[in-house]
Amino acid sequence: MRKTVFILCLFALIASSCGDKKAPFDYTTLPSEWRELSEINGKFVACDDPFEVLKIEGNRLFRHYFARGEQSDSEYEILESYQTGDTVVISIKPTDGQEWTRDFKIIWIDKDKGVAKWIFNDEGGAVTFVVNENALEFPNIKCFDDKSQRKVKHLYRATGNNYICFDDGTAFEETEDRGDGYDYLIASGKIDPENPGEIETNATYREFPTCLKFNGTNYEWKFFDDLGHIDWGWKIINHYRIYSLFQITNLETETAKIPAKEIQAINETCLIFIMPENLYEEWAWYEDDRKKEFAAMGIQAVDAQKRYLSFALYDNDKIIVDTKKEQNGKICCALLYRKGYIPIMISISGESEEGMEHIATYLSESGDGYPPFERWSTLEGE
Repeated sequence: MRKTVFILCLFALIASSCGDKKAPFDYTTLPSEWRELSEINGKFVACDDPFEVLKIEGNRLFRHYFARGEQSDSEYEILESYQTGDTVVISIKPTDGQEWTRDFKIIWIDKDKGVAKWIFNDEGGAVTFVVNENALEFPNIKCFDDKSQRKVKHLYRATGNNYICFDDGTAFEETEDRGDGYDYLIASGKIDPENPGEIETNATYREFPTCLKFNGTNYEWKFFDDLGHIDWGWKIINHYRIYSLFQITNLETETAKIPAKEIQAINETCLIFIMPENLYEEWAWYEDDRKKEFAAMGIQAVDAQKRYLSFALYDNDKIIVDTKKEQNGKICCALLYRKGYIPIMISISGESEEGMEHIATYLSESGDGYPPFERWSTLEGE
């Protein structure tokens, strides 16, 4: 077994070294200003609210976000740039003193028209931009003019406080009392007791891979902890209700574009293993341990044989997961699916006692045996 794993690792290393060769790239040859495009009914348009502008000035990259008459800005230092295949990579770090670095990726969709896909995080979340001088070639429309069509995208609930974020980038706070929930927000660092910065009715927010920020405040509202578990208080993330703190949240939105032959349908309760691209020696032992552990619970294991996995929910909805993307800010190697429920992410090396309690809760029947929600996804006007 050890020899087999070693050979697989060697093959993976050879393949990656051949396919990911870096070539020098001068980022100053890129257009200096870009304007965000949205896709509506299969066509690119320039939304007048909200939208984002990118600017490259010297060794700085700026992201300017405009929504409801307000502007928020992010500034990054460009550390290096290179090209891998058709992908241009720009390595950046924030200029506000934070120590993390990240790779922004650029893939041309139509170079002649100046349209490219920018990927700002390792999960693969992409935004389409057009070179600013070509922006007038695309219709400029009000993308979110009718508030009645808004849907709740994120909901954070504490005692007496609901922080509601809609899919048009707007947000507001419902406050009944200050109670224990407000004390928790202070204790967790989400609210500064000296400068509460409550969210106003006409607030706007920005989304990031693992958190969001309300414009006008300096606080990050993290979705997950360091293990990728959902933080206390989140009731809805990315339109779907939260049943378990281990629940995955990075679900595919443009499912019609995924070829059916690349989708593996998962319809029954099971444990799913997703083999990592960089296979490591302990993987086989961890996999065997988890198979035995869950077989003792009557749950069989399967391998992810295709890139995309589809799961049927009890309300006749269906979700699709891209196994090459991170879940909750972490690389995912194992999913547990309870028939009818959104899968949860488990540790391939084994869970703690508390983690096993979360798994047991996920697998247990809810209430009188009925599902906990009427529908998984949020409803209009909620």
